[in-house]
Amino acid sequence: MSQAAGIDPGLVRYYFGDITGLLTTVVEAITATLRGKLEISAGSSELTPAAKLRQRVRILLDTFVENPHFHQLFVELVLYRDSASVKSLRRSLTRRSLAELEKLLQDAGGQNLNPRFTYIALFGILEFFVTGQPLLEELYPSHAVGGKKLQNEYADFVSDLLFRAIKDNS
Repeated sequence: MSQAAGIDPGLVRYYFGDITGLLTTVVEAITATLRGKLEISAGSSELTPAAKLRQRVRILLDTFVENPHFHQLFVELVLYRDSASVKSLRRSLTRRSLAELEKLLQDAGGQNLNPRFTYIALFGILEFFVTGQPLLEELYPSHAVGGKKLQNEYADFVSDLLFRAIKDNS
């Protein structure tokens, strides 16, 4: 892999130990940026709980679009590798994100909505917007696919689905 990228494999070993160390560093960098954006949004006293949920959906979708291979990397590295450092990363990311989502759902009136299923569903529905680009190209004009307008409309659609689920489960 490092040779295909034109990088001396010794540098990967020196700085990261192995390819898992390198990929873990990439995941940590992306999630740190994501975490910072989510914390700013969640900490805003000017936003209603519903606006914070809408903002969370938008931030997650933006992250997937900006890093189109992130989900695949996350699945392959964080979900299916068993090193102690990867397990620790998975546990940390999941617990923190789930706790934040659970609080947002409660604040928005969705205390009866299963936060674990919601967490899983949000990842899947938002990630598919990126990996499902060939399907989007069948459904929308080519000039719309990959555009910010369609991305924003999708984020609003997903948010509205979430709000309907909250309303139905209140």
